[in-house]
Parts: sequence; C-alpha cells; structure tokens
Amino acid sequence: MSPSRTLLTLLGIAGAGAAPLAAQQRAAAAPPAATPARSAPISNVTYEVAFDSASGATRLLRVAMSFDAARGAGPVLLSLPVWTPGAYEISDFSKRVLNFTAEAAGRAVSWDKIDPD
Repeated sequence: MSPSRTLLTLLGIAGAGAAPLAAQQRAAAAPPAATPARSAPISNVTYEVAFDSASGATRLLRVAMSFDAARGAGPVLLSLPVWTPGAYEISDFSKRVLNFTAEAAGRAVSWDKIDPD
C-alpha cells in the first residue's frame, strides 16, 4: 500500500499560564488499557519550526511535523513526554500546546487525546 503524507501543526507557547487544548479540557481520563496500544509505523519524519520577532513578543513558535504512514495500517499514536530527562519533575508540556491540527492529503484528520498526560 502506498503511504499517505500527514501534517501536524501546533502553535506552542513557552510562557506559563498558557491555555490548554480544548480537547484537554473536554477529555476525561481514559482507563488504562490492558495491553499497550501500538502505533502504525511512520517514516520520513520532518519538523519545521518557525519563530520571528512578532512571535517572540508573544513567546509563541509554530511547529509543523510531517510524516508518511502506510494506508490502512491503523492509527498513528504520537506522544509528548511530561518530563525532561534528569529534571525529576513533571513539566506537563502538553498544557502549553495551542491550536493543534492534523491533516492528510490537505483534509482535516480526526484526532483524540487518549491520555491525560
């Protein structure tokens, strides 16, 4: 099967007190799965990070991630850690993610936050 190109974009904020994703506000904590979920494999991962003087004033930067995933291979599961190695504290980086979108072939893709972290 041929791979499909997927683009994920988000507008992240570095400052404290950022508004969480609307999905985070609505999502209820999912019960732990009996077996860990497995992601469909992805390849050709690229990142684009944009920052300029205008976004610097608001402490925002734009991050776009693109990757190829095999069609029909199941869902792609992505994660963002809640800690920095060696820091030994929970940082909860996901609360600073704003305006997350996902699209494939130029069309919006449905997504869900399956874990409170």
